[in-house]
Amino acid sequence: MSNENQRDFPLASNAIRNDFCVDFISGSEHLDEAIQLKTDVSNLLQCYGFPFHQWFSNNHNIATPEHNCSIPLAQEHELRTLGILWNNSTDTLSFQIVQSTDTKIYNKRIVLSITAGVFDPLGLIGPIVFCHKFFMQSL
Repeated sequence: MSNENQRDFPLASNAIRNDFCVDFISGSEHLDEAIQLKTDVSNLLQCYGFPFHQWFSNNHNIATPEHNCSIPLAQEHELRTLGILWNNSTDTLSFQIVQSTDTKIYNKRIVLSITAGVFDPLGLIGPIVFCHKFFMQSL
């Protein structure tokens, strides 16, 4: 799809080829380019029957009714994408590690369960997960 439409939608085709998975995550250094990217990606995907249901931005100029944003984002929101929490007002990523609160003693099985429960598809906290896995080998 992106290769077929490279000439008509060069910005969108490149973004889809490099940034698209279950959740579409992309960005731009300039507001005009971001608005064009949003418009082109929305139009291109609509041609193939993939309409966007939600569009989020950390810039309130993109999140206006004339740009078809489904949720006004002038206020702070924490959104989950690819298992990562993104705060759109501070433009920060965070990870949530769920662990049992009733556990008072941590054995190898519990530490392994917590480590395995970390979902990091982009590899952003790989060094931290590595330390936990290395610790597991020393037990």
